[in-house]
Amino acid sequence: MAMRRWGGLLCIVLFSSLLHAECLPPPIAPSASELQKLQAAAKDQGFLWKISKDGHDSWLYGTIHVNALAGFFPGPKVKQALQRSSILALELDLSDAKTQVELAQWARMGAGQVPAHLQSRLDAQLAQVCLPASMAQTMHPALLLMSIGVLGLRPLGLEAEYGSEPMLLGLAQAGQQKILGLETAAIQMQALLGTDSAVSAEDYELALQQLESQEDQAIALKLVKLWADSDLTTLAQYEQWCCNHAPKQEADMLRLLDERNPGLANGITQLHREGASIFAAVGSLHMVGKNSLLFLLAKQGFKIERIH
Repeated sequence: MAMRRWGGLLCIVLFSSLLHAECLPPPIAPSASELQKLQAAAKDQGFLWKISKDGHDSWLYGTIHVNALAGFFPGPKVKQALQRSSILALELDLSDAKTQVELAQWARMGAGQVPAHLQSRLDAQLAQVCLPASMAQTMHPALLLMSIGVLGLRPLGLEAEYGSEPMLLGLAQAGQQKILGLETAAIQMQALLGTDSAVSAEDYELALQQLESQEDQAIALKLVKLWADSDLTTLAQYEQWCCNHAPKQEADMLRLLDERNPGLANGITQLHREGASIFAAVGSLHMVGKNSLLFLLAKQGFKIERIH
């Protein structure tokens, strides 16, 4: 039940947005003039590639799921690539009502698994973000602890609602582009929760330690900065500076990232094969590693060109 999953799981955007913490109110919405200034000053951030096969082009974009308002709007190259596409393909289509219902059903599985000797520490973390202790009885521990972590980033100006996907969804809807999910809710939740919904006391302990030490906040800030700088070199070294390398944690990260990549790559390939120009937006951590989306798409015959 590793906490450091913000680069690879889109479902955190939905669950975090559903939680309301009175002592950590959401930021005041910018005025129309402030939004215009942010849009005018927007620069290209993240990681963008043109992928070509069968005589036409699509685009692959490495997103960030938790971000600052200053990085919310797309720069000119990202916006142009999206406008040239007929389909926006996300990990999950969070605008789809069926997907939202399925995620909510999965979220309740395994709720209430709180080891008695850790209850007071969990209660303290919930209190810090003004969530009731009863939340532990209604949400799976992995989702609950991740959501606590995301809410804890709010004082740093980082929000799930400032992530890439809400922005891309809004632009695609305004442009009347088709929106599709490359995964189902079940695939993403199984990647998060494992083959069963059981959580060991050791997993709970590790997740609480990460919240209590606030080291995840430092990781999140570093991810936001390297995404803003389009720093693919540092991102590719993620495992060296981010994680506990215990076998269980490495297995979690393998399931969350590498093992999902073949399905994501096949989905992108199928949509492109059907003749559409697609803008595939997937968490940036799927772009690095031995089994990255870039590697898998190249194996399937795509010509890949980085757009700097």
